Amino acid sequence: MKKMLIVGYGNMGKVIAARERNRFEVWIYDTDPAKMNDANIDGFSILDNANNEHKFDFILMALPGPLEQKIFLDTTIPKLNAGGLVIDLTTSEPETVKMLNESLKKHGFDYVELPVLGGPPSIGKWVLIMGGSREKLEEVSTIFSDIGKVFYAGNIGQATIFKLLNNMMTASNAVIVGEVFSMARQLQINLADFYEVVNSSESAGKNEVFRVRFPKILNNDLKDTFSIELMEKDAYLALVLARSIKAYTPLTALTHQIALEAMKKNLGKKDIGNMFKLYDEHDEESKG
Repeated sequence: MKKMLIVGYGNMGKVIAARERNRFEVWIYDTDPAKMNDANIDGFSILDNANNEHKFDFILMALPGPLEQKIFLDTTIPKLNAGGLVIDLTTSEPETVKMLNESLKKHGFDYVELPVLGGPPSIGKWVLIMGGSREKLEEVSTIFSDIGKVFYAGNIGQATIFKLLNNMMTASNAVIVGEVFSMARQLQINLADFYEVVNSSESAGKNEVFRVRFPKILNNDLKDTFSIELMEKDAYLALVLARSIKAYTPLTALTHQIALEAMKKNLGKKDIGNMFKLYDEHDEESKG
């Protein structure tokens, strides 16, 4: 059985580990001791910093962002035997994944970027966007055959661009759904009826955040699968990318500011479906 190291035991890392444990010998590494303990309780082998000379066939990185990628490169990669394929699911920035590709080559590893469109509840139906050598496409598709469909975007950096553009839309959708939910509740309309009408239509207003999260808000069943602080991070990375080509992105800039405001209201760890709480708080303050 081939060995797989999953770096990052957050929401994404956990569902991947659970899904793949019968196909691979799965090991877990996370800088957070509590998450390492969770992985141990869940029955996975853990990669302790004190251990070295490990060799894995596949190393999956599912990290919060560029900073964590660089920390892993500097602190952990040197302790692993060279060889194997590093598959990076992290939502990052083009320059960082290009740097990782070059650095990992020097350490004797192959590298592909593979950001994900989809969240933990939809595993099995994920769209995975691959950037890197096309020669790795078949291998990566086989590894993720029970997780989702792999699409090839091009050279290193292209898949990350695809992901950031997608998450620009996700972020703005999350903000407007929160705004609409809060306003609709103030208007005292039947929210369930409103959802049914819009969701049954072919209206362009029916985005995926609305379709999936609106009923969960109504049923008080909203799980924290994609946090507001991650949305803020992705919006910031998109703005950095926009500035690099002098693109005009006022909506993303405003969305980023609103996400920062939500984080100041202690909503950062909450799912993006909770954006309505920021609006509720503003409305309560305005009504005194």
